[in-house]
Amino acid sequence: MEDLQSENEILKKRIKLLQQTVRRKNKKIETMKGLLQELKDRNYLNHDVHAWLEENFSGLKLDILKNEIANCNKNPHAFRYSDALKQFALTLHFYSPKAYNFTRKVLNLPNPSSLRQWRSSVDCQPGFLKEVLLHLQKETEKDVTMADCALLVDAMSIRKQTEWNHIKKQFEGFVNYGGVVAEPNDDLATECLVFMAVGIKQSWKHVIGYFFVNKLSAQNQAQLIKSSIELLADHGMNVHAVTFDGCYTNQSTANILGAKLTFPGWQAYFPHPNLPDKVVYIILDACDMLKLMRNTLADMKILKYLGENGEMKSVEWRFIEELVKLQEKDTLFLANKLTAKHAVAETQDERQLGSTNSKLFCCRCN
Repeated sequence: MEDLQSENEILKKRIKLLQQTVRRKNKKIETMKGLLQELKDRNYLNHDVHAWLEENFSGLKLDILKNEIANCNKNPHAFRYSDALKQFALTLHFYSPKAYNFTRKVLNLPNPSSLRQWRSSVDCQPGFLKEVLLHLQKETEKDVTMADCALLVDAMSIRKQTEWNHIKKQFEGFVNYGGVVAEPNDDLATECLVFMAVGIKQSWKHVIGYFFVNKLSAQNQAQLIKSSIELLADHGMNVHAVTFDGCYTNQSTANILGAKLTFPGWQAYFPHPNLPDKVVYIILDACDMLKLMRNTLADMKILKYLGENGEMKSVEWRFIEELVKLQEKDTLFLANKLTAKHAVAETQDERQLGSTNSKLFCCRCN
């Protein structure tokens, strides 16, 4: 009999605690607007954000109650959240992390690290970025002038190493063509080849794809350029030109695409892959071409060419050296920004290290 009475007392206490818990939860739910107002009073939210949150998330009472009950007495790692509550947490943290941290003291909300993982759910693996292409398609449907663009192609050197991706549970840093080109991926990547679409009639630019490569051949690069132009065309974009550096691989790529960047028979364009009646022009990067010309002049010392009258003329490196000596002698420096260190011809190793002589003929310096 005594055991039954003690068990009855224990059950009464549990019922009382549960009733108190429900009352507290209901009180929290009833003061959702008050919570947003308090965040505003603490200067965690400005007027516009406060009004927007109140308008869009005032109906979260039931979701919050279900969330509190479902996560009660659970390990934090086992907490689960509804889609509506996730959206509220992401929105609040985006506008004010301070407001979000304060709200977590009142409600069971996800840890900020979880929010960062949810935001990184967009697929940005090497290859062509589908989300960017879909975004461009939507913008083009709103404004047809967005459709005209140029394609920029450039490779950036990266450190040759492997890193562990804790999300995908695998090592990264190897050659990766995103499935576009069938190549072995057991070699470490040394460059990142980036494709960027740039608006012609509108001011915008978006990276539409990138690839981790190691000594990419001209044939494979031409295939990637064709694929990018075709993908842009499939999403309503019209590529008018391709711009890249004037290195040998890029010139070979242009020849494979159908252009010809040598004399005789110069042709700085190739047929559009999707639109046979249109052409895509090749534009060599002006700054890079100036750099190549500077290096050639510094190595050869004299460059000869045919003048308008068929006479042989020349450009000589010694004139640059004499101009520098004249300026140093008279301590009068003209607007060319040349000094003695610029007149010293570089070796190939020095160019790779990026010495100060690279300022000569630089289109950003002159």
